[in-house]
Amino acid sequence: MLPLRSASVPSAARGSRTPPDPESRGPSRFARAQKNDATFTAQKPSPRPAPRGIPSGPPSTVPTLRRRCGRGGGVPEERGPGAVTPEFLTLGEQLVGVLVFGFGGFALGFYPGRKERRERVRGLEQAVAQFERRALDAQRANEDLWERTERAELAVRGLQLSIVQIPEIAQRLSSLRELREIPDGTLDLVQEIFQSSYSVFYRVSNGKLVAVACRGESEFRIGHRLEPGEGIVGWTAVKQLPFTPEDAELESAGVRSRNLARCTPRKGFSLCVPIMSQERPLGVILVGPSSRQLPHAREIGRTIALIASVAIASTQVLSKERMLAKTDGLTGLLNKTNVYKRLRDLISEDSPQMARVSVFLLDIDHFKQYNDRNGHLDGDELLKRMGALLRENSRENEVVGRYGGEEFLIVMPGTDKDTALHVAERIRVLVEGTAFEHADGQPAGRVTISGGVATWPGDGDDVDSLLRNADAALYEAKRAGRNRVLVFTPPELATAGLDGYLVSEEAELEKSRE
Repeated sequence: MLPLRSASVPSAARGSRTPPDPESRGPSRFARAQKNDATFTAQKPSPRPAPRGIPSGPPSTVPTLRRRCGRGGGVPEERGPGAVTPEFLTLGEQLVGVLVFGFGGFALGFYPGRKERRERVRGLEQAVAQFERRALDAQRANEDLWERTERAELAVRGLQLSIVQIPEIAQRLSSLRELREIPDGTLDLVQEIFQSSYSVFYRVSNGKLVAVACRGESEFRIGHRLEPGEGIVGWTAVKQLPFTPEDAELESAGVRSRNLARCTPRKGFSLCVPIMSQERPLGVILVGPSSRQLPHAREIGRTIALIASVAIASTQVLSKERMLAKTDGLTGLLNKTNVYKRLRDLISEDSPQMARVSVFLLDIDHFKQYNDRNGHLDGDELLKRMGALLRENSRENEVVGRYGGEEFLIVMPGTDKDTALHVAERIRVLVEGTAFEHADGQPAGRVTISGGVATWPGDGDDVDSLLRNADAALYEAKRAGRNRVLVFTPPELATAGLDGYLVSEEAELEKSRE
């Protein structure tokens, strides 16, 4: 390092302005510098040897310079005799000092900075890891959302397809001609729309709710019976409103313990809908837990119930019309046209059981007299009671019909002539022992019948000839005194000296009594 100049700086070089009065501002800078030099000299009693390359000698002969530290900067000043001269460092010592101070500064700044940098790096790594986790979670959420969106779109398309098919299914239900087919068709529609684990169709029969159709794994099978107000199904029929699990929670404690505690599905349910017709319950549809989250399930269920109600009503009307076309409006028995058709079908069947078919044609004795004496209303009532008596005392496979006026016909499939005669006589005795109204006004004091029996194929080759021969036997029974049953005798027996008709043993006994 170069030594500072020893020359004093003239006052003129520092400016041309006149310096202020020294007495007005206290001691001058020069005075303060000399005071500082004296203090410095007192603190250093022994001077250091002169560095290499710098002339040595008495302090009085070595000119030194010192920067005076005072206000306004240092001013070099020549040292006088006896002043202590500061020593200078060599270049190597200066370099070593610079390195020491530099390394120390580096160490003092590096280690705290290194720890700080590590903390910052660690924080950045944690931030990156957190960002990666969030990105992975977002990716998974996006994939899950995409899958759910696809499933929702598939469900919506399926629901739209099902809703589009509702008119077609409704038309198919309305086109059914048999009442027993409607429950199955209705449950097909329920499963198509709700995709429930099970469904049951209850129909009102004799004041009870009876399960007539079911789908899926239901704990209630066909034939399950409930009283109105019993369980979810019975309570729905009483309230006549759609019922959901949320509605069940809103019911009173009494209703839950008294009505809903019994016959409630253990597997749960999603909807229970009544089938109404003119404020009268026709049935109830029970829908199990559904895999579809339908926003308007109640309205959809009500629509299905309405379709089923219309289908049932139309089928009942059609069935009644068919029944009226087939049956007699007064007695409820088959009319002449349909009983004739049934007899023709039985004769035409190629079956060993249909090898023989017998008919019993009967007539109420003195019915015109009964009708004239008591009036047509009482005469109609007699015909009604006679029809009910014949229907209740006939076998399941027998066909009973009103043949015309006061005549009735009973067709007995697979029955020979002797058995048919026994059945006919039993019915005659039953009618004779029945207490009909105004029976005491009849000639015999009671209502009686007369009848004729004929058997195919021996007594006729077809329906017409068979009925003609049975009518001939009936006419002969009336001619013989009424209140009897006769069987038709073929003409060859009549030419052999017989009267052409055989009278039952009971009829002969009755005739002997008279």
